[in-house]
Amino acid sequence: MNNQNLDNSNANKGKTENKNIFIMKNEKGEEVECEVMMTIDSEEFKLSYLIYTDHTMTDDGNINTYASHYDPTGKSLDLNPVTTDAEWNMIESVLASAQKQIIKESQRAQEEEN
Repeated sequence: MNNQNLDNSNANKGKTENKNIFIMKNEKGEEVECEVMMTIDSEEFKLSYLIYTDHTMTDDGNINTYASHYDPTGKSLDLNPVTTDAEWNMIESVLASAQKQIIKESQRAQEEEN
C-alpha cells in the first residue's frame, strides 16, 4: 500500500456522478481518476481514513492502493498523508480483514452454485 502521493489540493468529489470516484492531479499535473475502496474511522487516532486506488498496477501485479486521512464532514476536501507506522499497521490490518471476508463470501457463493 502506498501513502497518498497525488496532489490532494485538487481532490474533486463532485466532478463525477459516481460518489465512489474522485479526480486528483498527479505530480505531473495530469488528472487521475481514483476510486474509493473503503473508509475507516479510527477511535484510537481520532481520524477518518480514505482507502482508494487509481487502478494502476505495481510491478508485481497488485493494484496500487493509497491511504490518506480526511475530514468526513466535507468542510475540507484535502487528503492528508498517513505519517505513523501505528496508523499504517491499523490500516493494513483492516484491509487484511476485509480481504479475508471477501474471499469467504466468494467461496460461499461458489459453493452455493455447485
